[in-house]
Amino acid sequence: MRLPVRPDTVLRWHRDLVARRHAARSRPKRPGRPRTVRSIRALVLRLAAENPG
Repeated sequence: MRLPVRPDTVLRWHRDLVARRHAARSRPKRPGRPRTVRSIRALVLRLAAENPG
């Protein structure tokens, strides 16, 4: 009896599948920079208004 693929090929496919699933789960939910806290944003805007130069 002859197998269509070698056993090490099946193991490689399995490793790739597990790696792809892990990479998809560990990916951040939102791409890009996280949002700034409102208090910090208000402080920066106040400082910019007080010091236009």
